[in-house]
Amino acid sequence: MKIPNRKFYAKTKRPLGKFRDRIAKVDLDILKLDLDRDFERNPKLLDYVKVRYRNFLYLCGSTGEIIVPTKDIDLIWHAHILDTQKYAVDCEVLFGFFLHHFPYFGIQGDADEFKKAYERTKQLYEAEFGTAYDLKEAFALDSSLEEMIDPGPQSCG
Repeated sequence: MKIPNRKFYAKTKRPLGKFRDRIAKVDLDILKLDLDRDFERNPKLLDYVKVRYRNFLYLCGSTGEIIVPTKDIDLIWHAHILDTQKYAVDCEVLFGFFLHHFPYFGIQGDADEFKKAYERTKQLYEAEFGTAYDLKEAFALDSSLEEMIDPGPQSCG
């Protein structure tokens, strides 16, 4: 695999119960300013995806495996990373190291490894959190999530 700094995919050395607490305390609200346009000013959907991002962070620090983000999770990860000082501090508090983002995985002749890592991530996510990893699957399987989709203005007929 061509992912640099593979040592960064180590399990956190901290107790997992406290790790979950630390993840819950990471302030992601400031990212709303950057993410509103990506989530079409839909705060319910953004809140749901922030939960998914926190779950992603948990897997990154608890499994020791390469965790592949979905597109919705990656949007939040990018926004988090762009606040470089906050992201660096949050990583140190959560993991004890800087969690690097490697955007070239899967496009440098390692597509099969990427697919395997994605499927493994999906398996880990669904086993740990009891919900679909793929966002479209999650919406298809849980009708209560439909209220997060804003259909836009309704016509009066």
